[in-house]
Parts: sequence; structure tokens; C-alpha cells
Amino acid sequence: MTKALILFATKYGNTQEIAEKLAMELGVQYMNILNIKDKSELEPYDTLIIGTPIYNDDIYDDMRYFINTFKEEITGKSLILYTVHGAVKGFLDTNYTNKFAKYFINEPILLFGLWGRATISMLSEKDLKMLKNFYRFRLGAEFEDFDHTYLNNLEKVARTIKQVL
Repeated sequence: MTKALILFATKYGNTQEIAEKLAMELGVQYMNILNIKDKSELEPYDTLIIGTPIYNDDIYDDMRYFINTFKEEITGKSLILYTVHGAVKGFLDTNYTNKFAKYFINEPILLFGLWGRATISMLSEKDLKMLKNFYRFRLGAEFEDFDHTYLNNLEKVARTIKQVL
């Protein structure tokens, strides 16, 4: 079994919660990308499991910065990528995971798109306005509180990941 590390970016905690649950299922460490200060922290790992929220129809800015900063260290490692985003009536946009994969030089061995959660009370005014507009104009729906994390599905995701580690 290869040595794996889960890396994540998060804005409201969903991607971190998923990273924590996956780490527990897989028996590996997890780390917020904001805590990585030196390339040597990535050297011991053969596989990186990297998760990002989708924010404003793209990967989160912190993740984009991380990828650009550590591109050389990431290249050559096996990659498993996951995105976390909202959903409307069962709509899961797999284009987000494909878009995320294009930021990397090496081809990921697995891609997962996972649903997240958002409550109006947890959002900043700016984010709430952006989400209302995005849902209305892109998805043809009104934005409302949702929780589609389905954390029990992570056991299935973890089993799939274990098969390739």
C-alpha cells in the first residue's frame, strides 16, 4: 500500500469534514493546504488525495494558489481528486471534477464529485448574493439551505480509493 495524504481547502468546513471522514476510513493523515509551508512536507507521500470546494463556479482560490506554488512537488505523485459543491434536485456537476483535474500536469487516477451543504445563516452577504445569482441564472432555481453531504456514501468512496492504494 502506498503512503497517502489527504489535502484539502475549505471555506465553510464541508471539504474539511469530508477529508476528516475519509482519513478515518482510510487510516491516513489529512492536512489543510494553508498549513503546508514547505515542499518537504509532501515528499514522503506517493499519493495525494486532494479536495476543493467549488466556489463561484470554479475551484477555490486557495487551492489554485496551492497548486501553482507546489506544482513541481505534486507532479509525479498519484492523484485522487474530489470536489465539493451544492446541488439542486439531485444535480451533481461532474464537470467540476474534470475542471479541477485540468489544473494538474499528471492525470489523476480517481475523480469524485461530492455534494456539500450551505445554510444561509453561515454565508457572508457577498457569498449569499453570488449563490442566489448563480442558482437563479445558471441552474434556474432559487437558492435555499441544503445539506446533501451524505457522509455515509464516503464509506463507498473510501472502499474505491483503497482498491487503488
